[in-house]
Amino acid sequence: MRIYYIDYENVKGAGTEGIDGLSVDDRVKIFAKGKSDAMKFDDIKLIMTSKAKVVIDDVVTGTKNALDFQLLADLLVDVFDNRKANVSARYCIISKDKGYDPAILQMKKRGIDCVTRAESIGADTGSAAVRPQIQKTGNPDAQAGKVRTAKGSVQKNAGGSAASVSAVKSSAPEAQSRKVQSRKVQSTGSQTQNTNNQKAQAVKPGVRSVSEETKSQGVRSGRKPAPVAPENEGRIIREGIKAKCNIDITEPQVAHVYLALKTSDSKNAFYNYFRTAMGEVKGRAFYKSIRSSFEDLRNKIR
Repeated sequence: MRIYYIDYENVKGAGTEGIDGLSVDDRVKIFAKGKSDAMKFDDIKLIMTSKAKVVIDDVVTGTKNALDFQLLADLLVDVFDNRKANVSARYCIISKDKGYDPAILQMKKRGIDCVTRAESIGADTGSAAVRPQIQKTGNPDAQAGKVRTAKGSVQKNAGGSAASVSAVKSSAPEAQSRKVQSRKVQSTGSQTQNTNNQKAQAVKPGVRSVSEETKSQGVRSGRKPAPVAPENEGRIIREGIKAKCNIDITEPQVAHVYLALKTSDSKNAFYNYFRTAMGEVKGRAFYKSIRSSFEDLRNKIR
């Protein structure tokens, strides 16, 4: 069994990379400071894919390094409890803070040699999740032109200053010619694009274009899709909250409730999840509206 203690204040969502590669026997404890460490959408999605048991601990603040001390205290309690129960485990602190290293060294001197530190779960396991990166779109030809220009400048510099001046002078007429040709190509390309747009707009009667369908659904370009809970669990959550609290909740809220139930072993942890994921004000208000359904839902979603 592996147990990870994430210093979320230090590593943020980067520390959870690799969590999707853990097993059901592993544990993850995320130490956060409520509103100041509100989780991002991508972090929540990644946590939802993990088979490991995840617990979010809202630490007590007010003193310097409060989170670090509470994380170490929790780790040592787990070490002694597991040794007493003859449970073999490995412990890893997820943080970039090298201040943990002297504490880990001291543990080794006292016979606790199963504690390490890494900057992410994936860095420890070697299976860091690769999150999709949004690439900026542009004119491929223009990008290629930039590469050619940069490459040419390197070649001219390698040839010496005199050769560079000569090359620049001799290339001036050719550059003017290329500009004229470029304008002609751009003009032709614009006409072709306009023709294609007119053809695309001539759709059959009764058939809605993709752009019209998108507008009718109120979808804005660039907006991230809302998280979705598994279908069966989502139905149980909606019906349970409706029956117990007499309110209807949205699909993103259903997903939050699902994740909160999967990562919380107490009502207090359930409450802390919403404060961390939604923010202090919204999280507290939403929790109060559904808290009476916690016990019933926890028994059904486990």
